[in-house]
Amino acid sequence: MDERIFSIFNNIQNFLTIENIDGLKRKFIKSKYNKEDPPFDINLESGILKIYNSHSDNVDIISFDDSLRNDLSIWTNKIKLELDVALVNSEAKRKISNYADTTFNYILSGQKDLFEKHPICKDALSEIKLYLSDKHALDLLETTQIDIINNDYSSSIFKVKYAYSKRLFFVELYDLVSTLELIDDEEIYEENFINALTSNGTSDYIKFNSETGFVAYFLKLLFPIFNNFNGKIIEQSERFFTKQNKILTQSNYNTSLKRVKDKDNEFLLKIDNSVKDLISKYSV
Repeated sequence: MDERIFSIFNNIQNFLTIENIDGLKRKFIKSKYNKEDPPFDINLESGILKIYNSHSDNVDIISFDDSLRNDLSIWTNKIKLELDVALVNSEAKRKISNYADTTFNYILSGQKDLFEKHPICKDALSEIKLYLSDKHALDLLETTQIDIINNDYSSSIFKVKYAYSKRLFFVELYDLVSTLELIDDEEIYEENFINALTSNGTSDYIKFNSETGFVAYFLKLLFPIFNNFNGKIIEQSERFFTKQNKILTQSNYNTSLKRVKDKDNEFLLKIDNSVKDLISKYSV
């Protein structure tokens, strides 16, 4: 997936969190607090301050939600402009549709406390979804669920661990390897990629589009998400193919991994950080 599109949805996911909005609320309260003439009442939970106005001899009520509404308006308009630039062709729209669904569903499922405290945040998310639907004709699902890959994920060939059994994890992993260009997303589609890693009986496979050393290192980073994943199983599964369209064997895996680990390579570090960050995100 285009890094620009990935960045937009990463922005949406990071902005609409209870931690971020609470941080904005603290900054708002701090900006309105005057030591020489402090508010006589502050509700830290709601972000409402009552301040005596000596000019009108009245009490002014200042609400964080009013400030947040303005911030959200500016932010959503910026997101819309970025989406307009990113979605200039139908191919980009095809790739983004499922990723948009999973991102929105992830936010809706994980940020219930945020939407209960600040419903306008949910309104902002709905506005972006509606914009994608009306302006860019994306058919987005209306579910708030994140599907388990399948009911027998733990008995799949590689035995997926429960913490990583959410489909969204593998969607994000697919987008990650596409962005890193370890695979060609015109050749290996999302569903094939996920099936190859999670299904028991499937003919789907993953053909990589990078040096075998980088591929071997990437696969080694995936060990923590499975209970049955190593060089021998990788070969036996016959689900991983090198750039030369050959089955990745245990011998080739081990040799390539040793060779690439001896290198001081910037791309290797990028793979390492990206995959570990994603795994860490779901390991809690």
